[in-house]
Amino acid sequence: MRNRLILAPALAALLFCGSALAEEPTLLPPGGYPAHSCSKPVMPQMPSGVGGSAEALAYNGEVRIYNQRAQVYSKCITDYMNAGNADMARIQMRINEAVTEANAR
Repeated sequence: MRNRLILAPALAALLFCGSALAEEPTLLPPGGYPAHSCSKPVMPQMPSGVGGSAEALAYNGEVRIYNQRAQVYSKCITDYMNAGNADMARIQMRINEAVTEANAR
């Protein structure tokens, strides 16, 4: 009886782990949907204030470059999002076509 009490939780844990490892079926390539390749810019550090106007001018230049890179990054993410939404629409259209075909008499 005692062996059964020990084995039951162990068996349940083993079955749970096995089912957690099973993945949903997919038609996506190995690795899933590709991640974006956008490069997020790093915001420049605030100046210490010790360097005077030269430090402020340098910081302003870094901020201008950051803002330009932030616009490029934002466009890249928007393009990735739009491509993903278009992919989902094409997939949904294919699914709808398959359902229509399956329901046809």
